[in-house]
Amino acid sequence: MAGRKALVLTAKEINELGRHILTLPFKRRVEERCLHMLKNKKSLQDLSEQDRQLIQKCRYERNAYNKRMLQLQLIQQTEPAKRNALQQNILKLHQKHDIDAYFAMHDALDEILKTQRHQTAAKNLNQKIEKALNPEQQKEKQNQKQQKKREDQIKYFIGSLYLGIFERAKFQITHSNQDLDNLKTLFRMAL
Repeated sequence: MAGRKALVLTAKEINELGRHILTLPFKRRVEERCLHMLKNKKSLQDLSEQDRQLIQKCRYERNAYNKRMLQLQLIQQTEPAKRNALQQNILKLHQKHDIDAYFAMHDALDEILKTQRHQTAAKNLNQKIEKALNPEQQKEKQNQKQQKKREDQIKYFIGSLYLGIFERAKFQITHSNQDLDNLKTLFRMAL
């Protein structure tokens, strides 16, 4: 049966999740419930199926949080002149320290991520449509890719031989034209 493997919880992962939740400036209800539940459990054996589902939800929320924080870092690294209005507002919200600004910022980051997913899905759909409408053109592109791949494999093979010869001859690789001169000397000696 296809799908994800069953979640196997470890004490280390639960501790990391608990530390993550504790570092959050504001917590969602599910995170509050998870913290409360974790405080009352002594070991992994004490976890019920509901507890495991709660931990699973918190893990999903942590992963989503990490994606939003990565998106925030990308926005911060963008040149100020290239930021759109939404990105500038997100940075303003990030400067505030109240709960409404915090969750509004996260909602806006979610919306940016959702838009990016939709753009990727639309691009993939357009490629699929193009492939169905022009199968000959797609075959030609595929053949070109395979040809390029074969050429690259030959280059890697030659490069590997080149490095192997240098290693056996105990030549120092300098990444300059001197390497080519050394290789020419080696071939002359071999002939």
